[in-house]
Amino acid sequence: MDVKNKENGEEIPIEILNKNSYLKENQDRLLTIWKNQLDIFSKIHTKHENKYSLYNHLLSIPVIIITSTLGFTSLTGIDPKIFNYVVSSLNFSCAILLALQKNLKFETYEAEHRQLAKKCAILSNDISFTIASSDLIKQEYILHIKNELDFIIDKSPSGLD
Repeated sequence: MDVKNKENGEEIPIEILNKNSYLKENQDRLLTIWKNQLDIFSKIHTKHENKYSLYNHLLSIPVIIITSTLGFTSLTGIDPKIFNYVVSSLNFSCAILLALQKNLKFETYEAEHRQLAKKCAILSNDISFTIASSDLIKQEYILHIKNELDFIIDKSPSGLD
């Protein structure tokens, strides 16, 4: 027994109709799973962004304090010999902190995680829209979302970070 298509009146075999509803149901389920994964990845990347931001600030703030102290010590009437030791020690401390900050690349990691968290949120919103869209749009968009999700998974923390 065939069913008439409401749009153009042609008859559609019942097997195709059942297959299409099965595909639609699976597409919606797959998109929902991906949306949930992206929401989790967004939270993970936001957490790592905050962690690297904290590490970056923990190295930046002492440098600011030390350089401010250097400016202040020049105004005091400290013995020149002691003053040279103080300035040398503080300059050395700043150099170490700045070298650590540069080599550990906390600022770079922070920016990468911020971008990935944003990308996850955008894709999650796109999936919400796609779930409510027509089947044709879903079929075209599923491959795009799959590629984007693979990229995000590849760039995500492994749990060892």
